[in-house]
Amino acid sequence: MSQLALFLELATIAIIFAGLPLAYLWTRPGYRFFTKLNWILVFMTFDLIVFGAFTRLTDSGLGCPDWPGCYGTSNPWHAIGDIQMAQSTLPDGPVTVMKAWIEMIHRYLAMTVGALIVVQLGLALSKMKSLGKKPLLGSLALLVLVCIQGSRCIWCLDSDHETSAHYCHHSLDIGLGIACITHCLCATELARKRIQDS
Repeated sequence: MSQLALFLELATIAIIFAGLPLAYLWTRPGYRFFTKLNWILVFMTFDLIVFGAFTRLTDSGLGCPDWPGCYGTSNPWHAIGDIQMAQSTLPDGPVTVMKAWIEMIHRYLAMTVGALIVVQLGLALSKMKSLGKKPLLGSLALLVLVCIQGSRCIWCLDSDHETSAHYCHHSLDIGLGIACITHCLCATELARKRIQDS
């Protein structure tokens, strides 16, 4: 599979997964869309952190040893031959079908959060007059943090699994997740105050 085809498949998965909570938000009356989107991002980021811990505890982080896909494909079904070959070579190794699925679900959740952050940035840009500059700058900073996180995933997969840098990677994951949650909560509060003041 070519890199472009892999990217398009993964982007489609991210759009579909991000589209589900967005469709839910559009059908619910009440709070403004930006506020609701921030609450969804808080929930999804918390889920990502919890599932990341599950991925780490089950030692599934190398279930798909390349990034962003799994053996050059968008999901473990397409890579089943490579996974089974790696599993037969090292039966107690880091690659099994179950670990590959756990790792890819974690990546799908991360892509969903990333896609929702892009929507948040677009919304903050389009509503800058009513929301102010702080949500826009916060959303932009959040997007930069997520891009840094994605590039660190590549670095971590290319480095030795047992180094202290690998454990530092997981600590930074949690820190970035907390930063994302904090930003979304602050942006929600700012939007709520602006609505009350107007």
